[in-house]
Amino acid sequence: MKKLLKAALFVFVYLAVFVGTQLVIGIFFGLVFLVKYFFENVRAVPGQDSLAQNIEGYLSESMPAMTIITFVVTVLFYIFIVKLRKISIIEICRFAKIKFDQLFTILILTFAVNILINNILTFLHQSGSMDETFEKYESIIKSILGSSNTLLLLLTVGILAPFLEEVVFRGLIFHELKKTIPLWAAVLLQAFLFGFIHLNIIQGSYAFALGILLGLSYVWTGSFWAPVIIHAVMNSTSVILSRNENMAGFFVFNTPIFILSIIFTAGGIIYLYRKRRFSVTG
Repeated sequence: MKKLLKAALFVFVYLAVFVGTQLVIGIFFGLVFLVKYFFENVRAVPGQDSLAQNIEGYLSESMPAMTIITFVVTVLFYIFIVKLRKISIIEICRFAKIKFDQLFTILILTFAVNILINNILTFLHQSGSMDETFEKYESIIKSILGSSNTLLLLLTVGILAPFLEEVVFRGLIFHELKKTIPLWAAVLLQAFLFGFIHLNIIQGSYAFALGILLGLSYVWTGSFWAPVIIHAVMNSTSVILSRNENMAGFFVFNTPIFILSIIFTAGGIIYLYRKRRFSVTG
């Protein structure tokens, strides 16, 4: 019981640092905008532009900067914590080499899962049963991908954010959990926490499913690069598709493509399982 409580405490600390840093930096950028907005609009015509529209655009354009600052500050906090505990993030996150066949499978699996998720979301959206929920979801996605600087978005949303999230959930948190509970339960719990922190039902649902896949890819390949690659490719694909409407059309609901995505997803998972190494242990 003592080990379990200790693990729960550190999981809470890791989550608090992750969420708290984002919250504080978000508030800081919001306050900077408000000061700038009111100074610039002292003589403006009332009602010319709504405050909500202005702050939404400002935060979208500031998203890359916010992500970079969040990444640096959060990593520094984690380095401080693990040094106090006399452990190493490098040892926790096993950056082992991935075999070529596993890497190839991971890439195919990532694209299949991406298509599958987008097809499911499109189908649910077209059904009209969750219109309000999808409006909120689309608003969140637009705020994340709204920056006009595509290269910065690829760096931050496509690489830095996924890497940080993997260090937190498949690295630090998963490391604590698998020492005290069965491996399958640790995979499920870290995935649940990963979904929960997204704070909306749509993102949370597919983030939970994705969290399971990311956890299993780590366990089965024995390399931390596996979940990092999957996560980074998925996020980078979203950035690229948000800039190209013609390519985005490939991800609308299409029955043959939907079926193929299921087949390739299942095939990729089965292949990784059969080639599993089980080298990530407590």
